[in-house]
Amino acid sequence: MKISGWTLITNHGLVLSYISKHPRSTARELAIAVGLTERSIRKIIDDLEEAGFIVRRREGRRNHYRINPEMNMSHPSHGEIAIGGLLELMGWRRRGRPRKPVDGSLPMLPGFSELSSPAQEAPASEEIVA
Repeated sequence: MKISGWTLITNHGLVLSYISKHPRSTARELAIAVGLTERSIRKIIDDLEEAGFIVRRREGRRNHYRINPEMNMSHPSHGEIAIGGLLELMGWRRRGRPRKPVDGSLPMLPGFSELSSPAQEAPASEEIVA
């Protein structure tokens, strides 16, 4: 099935995700990876830095980016969710933290509760009619 003309994640999200895994990338490398122009990448990086999602530090001729994982998402409907959880689902690995929980369960986004599994029984107070 082909999705025409749009992607699920915005260009800002794609750039942030790529930077999280490649913190020493150049604008050219980002542009090639994400499929945008270097000018667009520079604008997105400026936006992300101004909003507090990343911190940029110059190292010689390159930049080094650091993600602020505690920064909340910028949309009002998801404002209480920190971007670190979303980036972890997209493959980012926090320093000093295991990629998966020890019990093998999938990581959860902070602010979301676990979904009930279909195998769970209904509460005793409810009557099930077949």
